Amino acid sequence: MTRYFFITLLIIPFFNNAYSQTKNSPISENPYASEFVAVLTTPSGDLYGSLLVPVGDSSRTAVILVSGSGPTDRNGNQTFLRNNSLRMLAKELAQRNVTSLRFDKRGVGASRAALAAECEICIEDYVNDLKLWVNYIKRDGRFKRIVLAGHSEGAQIAMAAIVGGAKVDAFVSIAGPGRALDQILKEQLAKQPQTIRDKAYVIIDSLKNGHNVIDVPIYLTSIFRHSVQPYIKSQMKFNPQTLIAKIKIPTLIMQGDRDIQITLNDANLLHAANPKTQVQILAGMNHVLKYCNTMRRDEQLATYANPALPIHNQLVNNISNFLKKVE
Repeated sequence: MTRYFFITLLIIPFFNNAYSQTKNSPISENPYASEFVAVLTTPSGDLYGSLLVPVGDSSRTAVILVSGSGPTDRNGNQTFLRNNSLRMLAKELAQRNVTSLRFDKRGVGASRAALAAECEICIEDYVNDLKLWVNYIKRDGRFKRIVLAGHSEGAQIAMAAIVGGAKVDAFVSIAGPGRALDQILKEQLAKQPQTIRDKAYVIIDSLKNGHNVIDVPIYLTSIFRHSVQPYIKSQMKFNPQTLIAKIKIPTLIMQGDRDIQITLNDANLLHAANPKTQVQILAGMNHVLKYCNTMRRDEQLATYANPALPIHNQLVNNISNFLKKVE
């Protein structure tokens, strides 16, 4: 039986109005930071995160890390793709005296119970949740600067939150899309056999026009299953270029040249839409922030599931230098 492998950028979804709380005692400590449980209590269930605070309590910058698409948890992992990319990023930020908050989205990880049903979720729910996390950090009172750093779809969610009124001081897009979801999906599916490609394109166009698709072939249900279609339709309404054009705060666009999901063209499109942004291309970095010397999908996939492989050595240095300029 023929098997088809898709690395899809954005697909799985999640609600709103909350208060916050943090455990007084750290759940883990090391020579450079202490990690605390962060909780947002919402009508539909609690959302959980990790607040990593450098030792000495002198950190005055907090970076909120927004994970990418699908069931990606606060550490950058999925069930069968454990790479710890965002966990590593948080730890390296802590070593540079930068606090970070990373969190599980509704329906994912520790926040799984906050999702009633996948079919009820739209991207605006993620955006609203992110605004609540921004308020969580503001209420903490220790930080002079709050920065949103979104990875992949997380960058788009962060931009929408900023445009929607989230009061933050800077924004970092890491492998963020520069095109609408329908365009990216078509590009990712372009190399599939024509019968699969043609059927997928029809489904994408229907969803783009706001129509649900009942007849989804079995080989496309992982991407276009009925329960996720409302989320895809909501996502397709967002144009990253339109969003970034409205952002007035300092913005850094970071993109790896070994990314098989988001391309250098995406970074260029974002910068063209807002020329005041900074763009940094990291040689050898792939979509999960690891060093990779090939664009072969099979070899790339090995880095998606290697939690021991460090993240790209220039990623945190460049973010740290950008944050110093924001101070």
